[in-house]
Amino acid sequence: MVLVAGPVRSGKSTLAGRIAERFGGMRVGFGDAVRQRTLELGLPAGRTSWQQVGAQWVAEDPEGMCDAVLANAAGQAVVVVDGVRHQHIYELLRTRAGSRRVVLVYVDADIGVRRQRLALDGLGAADIAQILGHSTEAELPGLRDAADMVADGTNGTHQVLADIGARIAGGRA
Repeated sequence: MVLVAGPVRSGKSTLAGRIAERFGGMRVGFGDAVRQRTLELGLPAGRTSWQQVGAQWVAEDPEGMCDAVLANAAGQAVVVVDGVRHQHIYELLRTRAGSRRVVLVYVDADIGVRRQRLALDGLGAADIAQILGHSTEAELPGLRDAADMVADGTNGTHQVLADIGARIAGGRA
């Protein structure tokens, strides 16, 4: 099980997709589950709603959230979980991994790059400031410290994929 963590617009989803493609795994994501839940609740699509729904779900039912994210991956040999953002969610996923090897990859990117990516999403300065300051970003330094490896979300993924392959195959995880 490869868990991908990092701040908003750092490149987590891009890397998670490449990991799943490279190792024949299934990519599942917290963002996907939160967007689905937001839709089911009849709330407007957008980062503000997604962050609110996700924060509430994490606070009220973290186990159910993890189960919803992992539901489609049952029986898969390699599972790539995109969007780990909280320490206790990380711990729940490690528990749910059972005997699987778990690798935590933290994707980082310069704040200027992340601001630029958010602006390219059509967001203004006030919205960007609100998103970057949201509580979903608060626990990320602890996840970075716990990570098995840190990837630069602005560079190529070749070396990260090679390192992950070694860990999946029985290396240092």
